[in-house]
Amino acid sequence: MSEKTLTFKCACGGVQAKLQGEPFAIFNCHCHSCVASARFIDAKHTDDKKGTSGIRDKGSGMALYKPNKVEFTTPITADTFAACKVGDKGKNGRSYTKCCHTQAIFCISKFIAFNSNCLFNDDGSLYQPEKPIQNTMKDFAFEPSEVPEPKSNMIPPMSLLLPMMGTMMNPFGPKVKDKNLFANLETAEVVPITWEDKK
Repeated sequence: MSEKTLTFKCACGGVQAKLQGEPFAIFNCHCHSCVASARFIDAKHTDDKKGTSGIRDKGSGMALYKPNKVEFTTPITADTFAACKVGDKGKNGRSYTKCCHTQAIFCISKFIAFNSNCLFNDDGSLYQPEKPIQNTMKDFAFEPSEVPEPKSNMIPPMSLLLPMMGTMMNPFGPKVKDKNLFANLETAEVVPITWEDKK
């Protein structure tokens, strides 16, 4: 039996990728940085460039894949994505497509986290995992009481943490190449940090 294949597709279809197998992990991150970045990207949506939001159950929906399980089926150049980072010194870039402002990719160590609202089955239907999606970082949400179940503070859930750490510590494991194609921090727009206590 062949392995399941999913398709990542932005709102206009201008950026697509084939993803081999189920996501290594899928979760909704509710931390300030992820949610603020998703909202920042959403604010770029216009009538003629309506992208797909990364917000899922009030968190930022992520589906993690190892790089060797990803094949972009549309050409990826330096002009494919724009990016944002949290604060002037932000070290993590969240990308969105320039064609339609769809939140797209967040590189986490040796994983590529795709916007989970943009994953489709072979028949064109939206991908839905069999198990409920975990809502993580609940205590770091803008409204902790509104984070839906199932929820936790682990990212990813503990059942996935150990295998992920083992993969990250493996120096021979596949790495994300050309991160700047997805999110160039030198040109990334800055998401203002408005939630920290001012002293």
